Amino acid sequence: MSTMTALPFVGDVATDLAHDALRHVVQVVDGGRGGGSGVVVGRRGLIVTNAHVVRGRSAEVTLHDGAAQGGRVVARDDSLDLAAIRVERDDLEPAAWGDSRTLRPGQLVLAVGHPLGLTDVVTLGIINRLPDPTAQRELIASNITLDRGNSGGPLMDAAGRLVGINAMVAGPGLGLSIPSQTVRRFLAQQVDPRPHIGVTVQPVDTGLIVTGVQPESPAEAAGLMPGDIFSEVNTKPVVGYASLLDGLIDAGIGGRLALDIKRAGKPLSRVIHVVARA
Repeated sequence: MSTMTALPFVGDVATDLAHDALRHVVQVVDGGRGGGSGVVVGRRGLIVTNAHVVRGRSAEVTLHDGAAQGGRVVARDDSLDLAAIRVERDDLEPAAWGDSRTLRPGQLVLAVGHPLGLTDVVTLGIINRLPDPTAQRELIASNITLDRGNSGGPLMDAAGRLVGINAMVAGPGLGLSIPSQTVRRFLAQQVDPRPHIGVTVQPVDTGLIVTGVQPESPAEAAGLMPGDIFSEVNTKPVVGYASLLDGLIDAGIGGRLALDIKRAGKPLSRVIHVVARA
């Protein structure tokens, strides 16, 4: 059974978005103990859901075409409430990534999931509150109705891009979602080929200080040295480890990372090739 609710002023645009979004959404059942939703994020059968949806090492996944597929849990982070499942399918189309850092209050969003035994339930709403980067856990709040079975499904923007993973109900008509950038950090650290430039860093008041440079790395080739301080990454001020990781994710493996550096008080700039960690 499929259910869809839409805001009347959105009309056919919302309908098109909903049908496109459904292609990326799956049902997830954890050994018969419960279930939820998931979203395809990688072409090699990679699916993201909530950690509380899959407690074990495996899960059964029902794809949008109705096929049931066994999947194995390849990564999880209970503190983030995220898990990654791999199924043996190479023909699944991943959702396009959106940037949760660019969301604004009042922005139209769409949630897709399989709550209360229903399938392909789509709801529309708007962003109420943005993630707080100083909070212990960053969450997006929207006036979207979520219920059991919505967990792990996608939150998408008006362009059909993935901006969050739906995680919990905060109250009547108020849902909380994990920002897409948090999801991408999770995948970059635990699942995907890890982008890096070959440095170890520690946070300081003025940015990130380099504590080590890996031999024969892009960082060494660019002349980085211990004691260098990263003040900006890709023209954005550094506010902690996440700034460097976000920059690596944005650049992508094979891309270029722009760094503004302070060395002994003098400003420098470097553009460094991003590679996959071996």
